[in-house]
Amino acid sequence: MHNLRGIKESLWRAPGQPIVQQAKKLARFLLFSPFFLVAALRHLRFRRFEETTPAYQIRNDTGHGYRMLTYYIDPVVQVAQLGRVGFETWRYSRKPDAASI
Repeated sequence: MHNLRGIKESLWRAPGQPIVQQAKKLARFLLFSPFFLVAALRHLRFRRFEETTPAYQIRNDTGHGYRMLTYYIDPVVQVAQLGRVGFETWRYSRKPDAASI
């Protein structure tokens, strides 16, 4: 599971992103372009399984070359879901003053 709040933009320029970062993304993309067609076909295969709700998303993102679906959820929603099925909430942090979920 991944944090829904941590989703980053894809190849396309995010609003306010400096042009230098956009150029670096494009250069990286072109460097790996021989794999683009294979990745695009994988994405087309898995795209129909994507799902978006206010609480979570199931996405076929760039991780692992579009080979799998990834579940993104907001941490607060995940804790609530797990609490409903009997799990207890606990917190772990290396920093003693870290905020809890």
